[in-house]
Amino acid sequence: MRASLLSWLPPPLWGHSSVPNQAKVGLAALISIVIAPILPAMPDIAVMSWAGVGIMIEQILIGLAMGLVMHIIFAVVQAAGDFIGLQMGLAFASFF
Repeated sequence: MRASLLSWLPPPLWGHSSVPNQAKVGLAALISIVIAPILPAMPDIAVMSWAGVGIMIEQILIGLAMGLVMHIIFAVVQAAGDFIGLQMGLAFASFF
């Protein structure tokens, strides 16, 4: 269930607008199909019980934390690239 929930969040690598939506959906389905047989059986907990809601909130928070960490890492790399480009004078090409 966690893999399917994470596939709906926009990951940094393929969340960019230049990647077609069909590729995003196909990749999410492929990851879910590959990971599903490997995962252990889920406990038999009713989804609308307090335990089920707690598990859903836990999985959502894990996914958001992972996405935030990856976003910060890629933002740092992008800022470093922009800074290096500015120092080399390549950033002035974006003005035209």
